[in-house]
Amino acid sequence: MIDALSPLFAGPMVAYRDLITTYTQVQEGDEASLQRVVPARDVLSPGWLAACIAAHGMQYETSSADAASHHSGPDEQALLSQWSKYLLSSMVSLPLAANLLLDHQLPLELRHLSLRLGEHGVVTQLILDDAAGQGASLPAEIESADEATRLQARFQGYLAHLEAVIERLVPHTALGPKVFWSNAAHYFVYIVGMLEEQGWVAQAAPARQLMATRILADGRRNPLYQPVSDVMDRHGERHTPRKVCCVRYRIECLGYCSNCPLSIERAPARRAQTRRVDQRANSRAALIGSDLS
Repeated sequence: MIDALSPLFAGPMVAYRDLITTYTQVQEGDEASLQRVVPARDVLSPGWLAACIAAHGMQYETSSADAASHHSGPDEQALLSQWSKYLLSSMVSLPLAANLLLDHQLPLELRHLSLRLGEHGVVTQLILDDAAGQGASLPAEIESADEATRLQARFQGYLAHLEAVIERLVPHTALGPKVFWSNAAHYFVYIVGMLEEQGWVAQAAPARQLMATRILADGRRNPLYQPVSDVMDRHGERHTPRKVCCVRYRIECLGYCSNCPLSIERAPARRAQTRRVDQRANSRAALIGSDLS
C-alpha cells in the first residue's frame, strides 16, 4: 500500500488497497513476494509481451469447430487487447482516484515501475521504485488558473504515463492506439462514475471536464475525449457503448462486451455469449467491475 493514499481506502476503494505498492514493501515480505515481479519496460518488450499474451491465451478454450478451421488459438490482437486491460485498469483506477480526491500524482513513469504478473501472465500489481518516492501533490496555484491550464496541470502527467504504455503495445500487432486508449477510457469512465455514486461529484468534475475537452491546452488531441456514446436502439432501449471496439469478440468464448459498439442491434442473448474461462482469472474483473472477464 502507498501510505500517502491511505485516506482513499474506505468504501469501494478499499478493494484497491494493494493494487500499488513500493519495492521496499515487497522486499519486506518473504522470498516468494519477489517472484514474478518484472520491470515494466521488460514486460512491454516484444519478447516478454509475446510470452505474456501466449500465457494469457491458454485460459481460453477453443471450440472444436474453430480449432478445426484455424488450427490455432484465439486471435492474437484480441488477446493483446484483453491482456492490456489488466495493465491499463491498474494504471487508470487508483491513480485517478488519488488525482481527483487527494490532488496527488503517482510517479508511474515506466523507468520507476515494476509489474507483478499473476496467473495467465496478467498484471496484478504495480510496484514503484523506491527512488521515485510515492508521488507529489498538485501545485495549489492551479486552482486560480483558467480551466484549460488546470486540466493540463492535473492530467498531463497522468496521460503521459498511459501514453508511454500504449506506445509500447501498438507495435506488437496491427491494433491502433485508439483501441488501447478506449480500453483505458472504459476504466476512466467507470472510476469517475463510482466516485460520483459515493458523493464525490465535485471532486470528479475535472475528469468530466477532461472527457468533454476535444483539444488539450498544449494543442494535442485528447485521447479520452467523449469515450462513450449515448444511443438508443431500434427497440427503444438506451445504451452507452464505447466508441471503439476492443475486439474481444474475436475470442470465441468471451463474445461481445456489454457496452460493445458492434452489439447494439444484436439480440440480448447474443450479446453475452457463454464464457468458459477459469474464474480465478477473473478476480480483477470483480475488483474493477468491468468487462475484463
